[in-house]
Amino acid sequence: MTSDTGTVNTAGTTLTLPAGNTLATVTVTTPNVGTITANVYQETAAGSGIFSSTAAETVTITVNAAMSSNTYSQAKSTVYGFSGDTTTAGAATATTDAAFSVSALSTASTTPVATFEVTQNDTNGVALTSGFKYVSVTASIGAVQSTHTVNAGSYVSVAAAAVQRFWIAPDGRTGAATITVAINGVTVKTYSITFYSNTVASLTATVIKSNVNAAAVTGFTAPTHVLSVVAKDSSGNAIPSLSNLTATSSDTAIANVAAPVWSSADSVYYVTVTGVASGTATVTIKDSSATVSTTAVLKVSKAVASTVTLSLDKAAYAPGDKGTVTLTAKDSNGSPVADGTYTAFLTGALTASASVTSTLLAADVTFTNGVATATFYAPLIGGPFSINGTTGTAATLATAVQSAALSAAATVTTTPDAAVAAAKAAADAATAAVATLSTTVATLIAAISYQLRVLNVLIKRIMTKLRIR
Repeated sequence: MTSDTGTVNTAGTTLTLPAGNTLATVTVTTPNVGTITANVYQETAAGSGIFSSTAAETVTITVNAAMSSNTYSQAKSTVYGFSGDTTTAGAATATTDAAFSVSALSTASTTPVATFEVTQNDTNGVALTSGFKYVSVTASIGAVQSTHTVNAGSYVSVAAAAVQRFWIAPDGRTGAATITVAINGVTVKTYSITFYSNTVASLTATVIKSNVNAAAVTGFTAPTHVLSVVAKDSSGNAIPSLSNLTATSSDTAIANVAAPVWSSADSVYYVTVTGVASGTATVTIKDSSATVSTTAVLKVSKAVASTVTLSLDKAAYAPGDKGTVTLTAKDSNGSPVADGTYTAFLTGALTASASVTSTLLAADVTFTNGVATATFYAPLIGGPFSINGTTGTAATLATAVQSAALSAAATVTTTPDAAVAAAKAAADAATAAVATLSTTVATLIAAISYQLRVLNVLIKRIMTKLRIR
């Protein structure tokens, strides 16, 4: 430390300013990386030469390491992935890296399915101009390219520029590939790519909604999807975008079906099913080879309710107990109504005769397999209660059940408080003990009374013999 005024000690760590000086320029040398703390102390009295032990001011100086220009920094260098084929500089960014997801056909090709951009920066975050480190890319499945569309095998290592792009192309193998990117021998990032075969090894159908509407009805909205299919290759990889899948119905008088359509959003194939008449139909999905297939059974029912009932899952509930209210609707054949949403099925939301904690079914009701449910918590006060509603006048209700009152009743049962019950039991025990004691005392008194009478007779006899009056 040096100063334009005052006295600096030999070690250069302490500066003493003469009295009256209020301004000094102090230079602090910083030979080491770290933190330097400068404290200012004042005399306790002018000219005393005694200084306070408490700093009046404190200044902290942080010394950083010198930034090295054009010296490789792993921390400042970047690796980003891009889902697809690009030769555009900067196309692979932190955003595309975060969204990196690649599933590609395994058929050998030189057309890339993914792009990786590696940028070597110095400690200032500036791209190197020389002294490039080797960048290596390894693929457990797939061909690596350091020159666009030129396959170089499963491994490449290049030290040619500050910004380098690499590509991955399918090599005919299927499975989950691990792509490893390393700079200067240090792994920086890994990525996963799924390579699938377009030869179907298995098909799996899932029934999403089992009751399809037989005909369109005003006020009824059918579910978006009722049947989905997943196709996989021999390695168990899902196969997207096939055009060779077919779907057939066992009875077109009951239901018609369309060919499966791939959904990239849900990664499944959806089969559109159109109900024709009430009944049951089996849907068969096959690939073009007809050697791999799957089936699903669907029911077709009406979207018009002929019977509607309301019920509770219990006849009695404890205070605050969880319960379920169920609205059941069946068509004229006694089958559950078609799955879907029924607008204005009720005139309004269900209500309760006593306070329940819940949002009960609303006017628009969604039925699955003919039922719609809601949970509630029973009233806290004991006694009977009911949940009530009224059907609407929508076309989804047969005339006979329109504007019909619905009700389901139960009881909230209460039990004495444990302390009260214990006190009552103790009182009963005490009463019983007193009764027993009373009986015992009465018996003893009766015995004593008898003994006294006997004694009195003996005394009289003795007095008679002695002629004592």
